[in-house]
Amino acid sequence: MYALKSVHRDKVAMYKISDNLVYERDILLKIDHVMIMKLVKTMKDENRVYFLTEHIHGIDLFDALR
Repeated sequence: MYALKSVHRDKVAMYKISDNLVYERDILLKIDHVMIMKLVKTMKDENRVYFLTEHIHGIDLFDALR
């Protein structure tokens, strides 16, 4: 099983976060730690940028922080 994060390109442009996505990708590819999800692959199409990661079973981060 995998998880897929997608970011709409319009939002990337609107918030000027293209550098942030590149940094996130580079960091996730370098990190190998049991407590951090592994990035499998990044992809893009004309509308979105995708991050394919390992699936982590459990509750989502928002619920854990609450």
